[in-house]
Amino acid sequence: MFNLRRHFLLDPSVAFLNHGSFGAAPEPVFYEYQRWQMDLERQPVEFLGRRHNELMRTSRAILT
Repeated sequence: MFNLRRHFLLDPSVAFLNHGSFGAAPEPVFYEYQRWQMDLERQPVEFLGRRHNELMRTSRAILT
């Protein structure tokens, strides 16, 4: 069995059973999300007004 608990920032004293509809993200995903969030917060006009469309286009190309 895989030990996935180490990949999450959950309180180790809690047996957290819900990882489906909502819940914690794996640590690498959490930190990458924070990096993007900081980029947005530092320059929201640049991010949303100028970079958003290209970022979405790049993401779509990767996913297809």
